[in-house]
Amino acid sequence: MIVAGAGTGKTTVITRRIAWLIEQGLVKSSEILALTFTEKAAGEMEERVDRLLPMGYLDLSVHTFHAFCERVLREHGMEIGLARDFRILTEIDAWLLARSRFDAFRLDHYRPLGNPTRHLRDLLRHFASLKEEGVWPEDYRTFVEALNPSPEGVNENNRLKELARAYATYEAILHEANALDFGGLILYTLKLFKERPVVLETLRRRYRHILVDEFQDTNTSQYELVKLLAEPERNLTVVGDDDQSIYRFRGASIANILVFDEQYPDAKHVVLTTNYRSHQEILDAAYGFIQHNNPARLEVKTGLLKKLSAQKKTGGFVEHVHYGSLEEEARGVLDAILEARKKDPTLAWKDVGILVRANDHAAPFVELFETRGVPYQFLAMRGLYVKPVVLDMTAWLCIINNPFDSVSVYRVLSHPMWKMETRDLERLSHAAVKQGKSLLGLNLDLIDQQYILETPDLNEALKRINFFLTRELEILEAEKKVAKETKKQLGKM
Repeated sequence: MIVAGAGTGKTTVITRRIAWLIEQGLVKSSEILALTFTEKAAGEMEERVDRLLPMGYLDLSVHTFHAFCERVLREHGMEIGLARDFRILTEIDAWLLARSRFDAFRLDHYRPLGNPTRHLRDLLRHFASLKEEGVWPEDYRTFVEALNPSPEGVNENNRLKELARAYATYEAILHEANALDFGGLILYTLKLFKERPVVLETLRRRYRHILVDEFQDTNTSQYELVKLLAEPERNLTVVGDDDQSIYRFRGASIANILVFDEQYPDAKHVVLTTNYRSHQEILDAAYGFIQHNNPARLEVKTGLLKKLSAQKKTGGFVEHVHYGSLEEEARGVLDAILEARKKDPTLAWKDVGILVRANDHAAPFVELFETRGVPYQFLAMRGLYVKPVVLDMTAWLCIINNPFDSVSVYRVLSHPMWKMETRDLERLSHAAVKQGKSLLGLNLDLIDQQYILETPDLNEALKRINFFLTRELEILEAEKKVAKETKKQLGKM
C-alpha cells in the first residue's frame, strides 16, 4: 500500500513502479492491469510510462473500472447471457428509458398524483447505490421479505417491498433494451467471475500484477472485483489516502483502505509525505482541519505518520474566516479582493481565484459580481456531454446509426419542437413494447384503436423524422460508396 498525501507525486510513483516491474523482467507489460477512476488519469498514466521506457508498450492495460468491465463483458458476457452489442446508458439515458416504461413499475407510494415521475430519478440513484454495494434485485427482495414488521411498521414494509419490486422491474427493462448502466457493468462482471470461474482464472493468468489508483474512492463492488482478480498470488499495489476521499456520496467506501491491512497482513507500506505543490502554511491548516475526522482515519488506526512537509519555501498566509451565510461570505470575499487591489494596483482581476465545493455554491458570488460590475469567468465542471443541445444531437446521431434505438428516439420525440404530450410518449413506448417494434417502427393505426392521442399531428411528426433519417442514411450510404471507390482508385496508383 502506497499512502500518498496530496501533492506528493502519486502519479509519478505509480508510473515508475510500472516501468520498474517491466524493466526488471518481473512481468511482461501485457501482464499489468492498472485501474483508475477517470479516462484522463488513465491516459496520463499511459503517456508517462511510455516516456519512461525505451520503447513503447502498446499492450499495457490501463483502464477505468467501468472501461475494464465493459471490455471483459464484451469478451465473455455471453457466458452469463449478455449480448456482445449491449448499450451502456448514461444517467440521463437510463432515466429516459425508465420514464418511457414508467407504467411497468406499478408504483404507488412513489407515484404522487400531481407529478407521477417526480421520484423516478431518486429511485434510479437508489438502485445505483445498491449496485455499488453489490446488491442484486433478488438480494434486496429476500432482505425485505425476511423483515418481520410490527403493526406500526406495515406501511414502511410495504414501501420497501415497492422499492424491491421497482428495482427488479428496472433490471428487467434494462435487459429487454439490451442495456447496462454503469453500476451494472461492475455488478455483471462480478457475477461472471463468480459463476464462471474459468473466465476468472483466464484473467488472473493474463494480469499477474494489479495496480489501483485512488484506492480510497473504491466502492464495495469495485474492491470485491480487485480482490477476486488479485488472488491467489496477491501481486497488488494500491495507492490512496483516506484523507482525500471525495466520492462517498456515490458509494465510495472509506472502509476499504482502513481494512486493507486486515485482509492483506503481509502488505508493505510506503508513506509519501513530501508535498511538491503547496506552502507549509496551507498544509498545516489542512492537517488541522482533517483531525476532525478522527478516529476514523488511517493515521489513528495504524499509527502511520502522514503529516506533510512542503518542499516549497515559506510564502503567503492562510486565514480562516467564518461567515453566517453564503451571501455574507460572498460580500466578505469581494471586500477582501477590493482591499487587496487597493494595496496593490498591479493586482488584476484575472490574478484572483475563488474555489467552491459545488457549482451551486458559486451562485451568490456570480450574482454579487453581476450586481457590482466585477468581471469574472465561471468555470463549472459540467461536462460538454450533459448539455441538452449536445445530448439532443447525440440522440439524432444514435438514431442515424441505429433507427431501433428507442431510448434516443424517445429523447428526440421529447424535444419541444414536436409539441409531444408526455402521456402520448408513454403510450407510444408501451405500444412499442407490445408490438415488439422500435418507436419509429410503430403501427400508429393500431395505437389509434387503443388510445385517443392528445398530440396534434403526431403522424406528421413521425413522418418528418423518418424523412430526415431516410435522407441522412442515403447521404451516409453515398459517402461510403465514394470512400470505397476512392480506396479502390488509390490502390491502382
